Amino acid sequence: MGWIVEDAIRALVVRFGRYRAWDWPAFLERAGMRIVWADVMPWGVPAGISGRVIVVQRGYSHYDTALAVWHEIGHAVLHIGSVADWLAMTCGDLIIAKQERQATEFAWCYPDWGCQEGLIDH
Repeated sequence: MGWIVEDAIRALVVRFGRYRAWDWPAFLERAGMRIVWADVMPWGVPAGISGRVIVVQRGYSHYDTALAVWHEIGHAVLHIGSVADWLAMTCGDLIIAKQERQATEFAWCYPDWGCQEGLIDH
């Protein structure tokens, strides 16, 4: 795990404890975030985030929805700015690719997906 993601996860564990992957609604409520469901998402992505609102396309499986929500929470925790801001920079596409990898790493490492016994403490 990269040190940026690892540090962010440590800080979240101190502040919120650990959550099971399926308990993302409880995490969102505690973190003051909310979810909005959409029939269609732009650019073919399953989810996106704007401020403290995560937008998720309807119709995904329970598992895929959880992964998408935790990925977007990862963006909220790890990244400041918008895609437009980053794309305007030199090598912005590389920055966005790195942020996507970090958000995915967060989504796999912060919540308990059922294979990390003893980590849940809330």
